Amino acid sequence: MLPDTRTLNPFITQDQAYLAINAPLSFGQSLLLVWPQVVAIVAETTVSFAAAYVAFMRQEIRSRS
Repeated sequence: MLPDTRTLNPFITQDQAYLAINAPLSFGQSLLLVWPQVVAIVAETTVSFAAAYVAFMRQEIRSRS
């Protein structure tokens, strides 16, 4: 992994990496790069919570008195 290379293309050449503009990305450009990961994290969290909620609601909980 090369943190200095800001691309999703694994086949970037050294010349292309050298000619890349060495400036931080704007917030919008950063968001375009990471939105699939953000969506996946939110979806996995939602599915995990829903599965745990359904499992909890199916349990029979009774008081011992």
